[in-house]
Amino acid sequence: MNMKKWLIVMMTLCMLLCSLTVGAEKVQFFYDGAYHDYEGNLFKLKVNGNLLTPAIPPIVFSDYSVVPARAVFQDGLGAKVAWDGTKQKVTVTMGETELEMYINKTKATLNGKTVTMPIAPKIINDYTMIPARFVGEELGMKVEFDTTTDTISITEEEREIVTVSKVLYEQESETDVLLTIMTDTKNPEYDAFLLKEPTRLVVDVLDGVYTKIPEVILFASGNLQKIRFGQQPTTARVAFDLTEDLGYEVWSRGKNIYISITIDPTLNPPITDVFKEVTYGYEGGRDYIKFKLDMGKPVRKGSKIMIPISGENLPDEPAEKNVTGFFGKKMLYTPGEDETSGTITVELKNTDFEMYVQGNEVRMKSIHKALPRSVTLDAGHGGMDGGAVAYEEDGVTILAKEKDFNLDIALRAQELLEADDIEVHMIRDEDVYVDYLRVGSIANDAGTSLFVSIHTNSTITDVANGIETYGYLEAGSVSNGMTSERLSEIMLESLLDETGAHDRGVKDGKTLAVINSTQMPATLVEIGFISNPEECAKLMTEEYRQKLAQAIYNGVIAAFEEMEI
Repeated sequence: MNMKKWLIVMMTLCMLLCSLTVGAEKVQFFYDGAYHDYEGNLFKLKVNGNLLTPAIPPIVFSDYSVVPARAVFQDGLGAKVAWDGTKQKVTVTMGETELEMYINKTKATLNGKTVTMPIAPKIINDYTMIPARFVGEELGMKVEFDTTTDTISITEEEREIVTVSKVLYEQESETDVLLTIMTDTKNPEYDAFLLKEPTRLVVDVLDGVYTKIPEVILFASGNLQKIRFGQQPTTARVAFDLTEDLGYEVWSRGKNIYISITIDPTLNPPITDVFKEVTYGYEGGRDYIKFKLDMGKPVRKGSKIMIPISGENLPDEPAEKNVTGFFGKKMLYTPGEDETSGTITVELKNTDFEMYVQGNEVRMKSIHKALPRSVTLDAGHGGMDGGAVAYEEDGVTILAKEKDFNLDIALRAQELLEADDIEVHMIRDEDVYVDYLRVGSIANDAGTSLFVSIHTNSTITDVANGIETYGYLEAGSVSNGMTSERLSEIMLESLLDETGAHDRGVKDGKTLAVINSTQMPATLVEIGFISNPEECAKLMTEEYRQKLAQAIYNGVIAAFEEMEI
């Protein structure tokens, strides 16, 4: 081969190699308990034409594109995204479509049916990442990839809107009611179907949009209980709640859809779900049980409250329901000797409450006890789990790790608290890994009066800043009137007073394992953003970390004083 041909071959090879690496960025992502190098593309993300900047961008994982669930489907598309930390489950709900997915499992549930996903959801950098195309298309979205710009686009399909302007109800006779749905479209299309358990007739106006969603129509007796109206992503829905289907007819004429229902106003249906007549709730550090049925005198035995109830057509089978509250655990129904009596037994988390009756309600509040001045401090992450990371300008050299900030501040706060004769239990006092799912049970075994978890925040941008706290808002554990929400408020105020940082507020941390598993009032504090150069520089100084430790000490003392211990 002559020199000229050799040069041409080498230049061609160089151009080919360069083309294979264009757009790739070398970064690290944390998942499965360790950091992993990522050399694929970081995709841009458009939702309904709007360019989003989520905390973690879409990436390719195991040959599939994955996107952050909440940023895309809740913030971008208006779907509801819920996280269950205990079950490691993420639920995406859009209209009548509900998709339940589990971390590291390909089996998912779509509207109650099991489906297999091409790739399991994964927690990457503390964000739930889910397969873009699978979830988007299951929710009726259009998912496209532009390889020239490395952009993933998720859009709702365009459709011709059928406007539902008015709904008219009339009772034509003692046995028939008629509902007229008025639209602006000739021969509007509809879908009608009957559902069981509970029985209900559903009529969807396809591509329908209400100008104003009508009020619910209630019926005092008979097989027709109520008529409900709701706006779904692609339909205007009408639902008839029935105790029994006696017949119906649906037809369209002109621009209207007509629904005729056969009724029997004399029917007095049996109660199929007794818990629909019982409401368990919580507010202001107190739990309550409210009855629509007649309630007898409650009897308390340890951590159980037994309440006699009476009413017509009560179920003849036992039933059970989990409840959430400061004290509540579950309710059980036991049928009586006949269909007019029964017993509701409420099982509670502990016996640290007072009970009193107010009308048709049973209410509970915490007992004021002589608790010890004690606190569990959790220095988040540790060992192989470094948490968030700050890099030098070269993007490779590590400048600081979250786990180190958290531990140093926790040790400083421990020293201040113990100097004031306060008992402090440390989840870790050195650079070791502690499974975050065990942190709550470790704190419970220690039996301290309060729990504070210390973390450092991070996002993919460098502008986010400030301090925020997380609590189990309204529910969770309560002690001497102190709740997780109130402790989070106290701790945030103390941190802001001491540092002058930006106030990011108290946020709901009920899905965080370290918050929802503790048996004492608990809070998680995010002391600042390691991803923000200015805040990171402050955190790297002993003076600022000492301020944060002092603020944690001040917050704990303020909480003790409010608890009168």
